[in-house]
Amino acid sequence: MSNPFETDPFFAIVGKELEKIQKKYDETKGVRAKSELFTDVYHRALLAYFHEIKIIDSDIFDESINKRSENLMNLAKTIPEKLKQVKLEGVKDEDIFSMALSLEPEPRFLEKIQNELENVDLGIDEYKKLFLTEFISKFEFYYLTLSIVLELTPLLKLGDIVKERFNSDHNWGLAVAILATQENLVKKKLIDLGMSKADINKFLKQNTFSNLVDLLADKIKKEEKRQVKLSFYKPSSLREVRNKIEHEGYEVKVEFDDILDLIDDVEKLDRELFPHKKKK
Repeated sequence: MSNPFETDPFFAIVGKELEKIQKKYDETKGVRAKSELFTDVYHRALLAYFHEIKIIDSDIFDESINKRSENLMNLAKTIPEKLKQVKLEGVKDEDIFSMALSLEPEPRFLEKIQNELENVDLGIDEYKKLFLTEFISKFEFYYLTLSIVLELTPLLKLGDIVKERFNSDHNWGLAVAILATQENLVKKKLIDLGMSKADINKFLKQNTFSNLVDLLADKIKKEEKRQVKLSFYKPSSLREVRNKIEHEGYEVKVEFDDILDLIDDVEKLDRELFPHKKKK
């Protein structure tokens, strides 16, 4: 292993240990037996990690740290653009740019941290504590990442199907969900104002959705004594877009920018209809 520190060192070693037991793992039956194999992998990987820490050449270590620092800075440079695309509620533009700059570490910042660490003159016990803290935080990060991935798995699976059949991606599913949310927000508000589900369905059999939006605006004006801006959700063209995406999605390519516009619209509608409800 010439330089295990070019990537995440511990999990790079875990990957190699997993490769060694792949055949044995495939032949092993039972959840408990397989979990014991994984536990053994982590144990051996940890010992190998300790060994690499102990024997790695200082020049190689410094070179790898510099490379990982460079990769970190390149990754951080993608943050500002993403922050500009994704609007954060309650956060001003100047806060976003400040946040973006603070998340883009400069070489001198990393050098300063390294020099200060050398000047702290930590003893062996302090380094043990530092290593243990870093090691535990590493697992916390990976468990959090795994949890997020598991929650997104249905959407990712949907994305695979859409990509293969429609030449699109998961953004199509998100667009359908967001557009459906807009309609359901309108209906939920009408129910909150005393209209039954049966009444809503009966109304829609004789009228358009645009008429339903007008009805909602009138009810809010009478019941809550306020004027709402719902004209955007009335045009038939919006309904046509929704139907096109939902029922003929195999012909529609939905981009990430479209999703950002749609979620912005649904947030505005939510605030317009439910201005006094605090988000949990």
